[in-house]
Amino acid sequence: MEVSSTDHSDRRLRVLDAAVVTFSRYGFRKTSMDEVARAAEISRQGLYLYFRNKDDLFKEAVQKLLDDGLETVELTLSQMGVSIEDRLVAAMDAWFGRQLEVLGGDATDLIEHSSALPGDMFSRYCAAFQARLEVAISGSELAQAVGRQGLSSADVAETLYRCAVGWKRARLTRAEFLGRITTAVRVVCRQGL
Repeated sequence: MEVSSTDHSDRRLRVLDAAVVTFSRYGFRKTSMDEVARAAEISRQGLYLYFRNKDDLFKEAVQKLLDDGLETVELTLSQMGVSIEDRLVAAMDAWFGRQLEVLGGDATDLIEHSSALPGDMFSRYCAAFQARLEVAISGSELAQAVGRQGLSSADVAETLYRCAVGWKRARLTRAEFLGRITTAVRVVCRQGL
């Protein structure tokens, strides 16, 4: 029986999802390829058909996590009939809140190992996220309001992004983060308007 490329691709995505969960639970050092294989419900040998080693698996799992996050952010920010305030809060939660939930309170091991990821991977994704915020803001009534105060959509996007990064590093729970970023977005949006 031949396995189609769609089945192969779907299985690979399931393996990456299982890897994110496993790395999140045990950290990089304590996660074994056996544990990822068990979580993905494939054999260890099958796992090696997709990934050469744990480093490659980690890199691609992180990349999938970030790709999925950006996709969710795009959908959130493009919702018609939803206020810019609500879209910004939902986007921040989709990007940062989701990471807090997946990574848990102490992600030190994962953060340390992520420094081995290729070049500027994180900075590219973070810039892409911030650019999406800027586009959403510039297409809203908020852009004109902050413009009257001498600010740009980029200024607002960067300010909200920097607040979120600070709170993410404070190791808050997702609920705590969401409460704080909601306050920041409200202040920006309501002062701007």
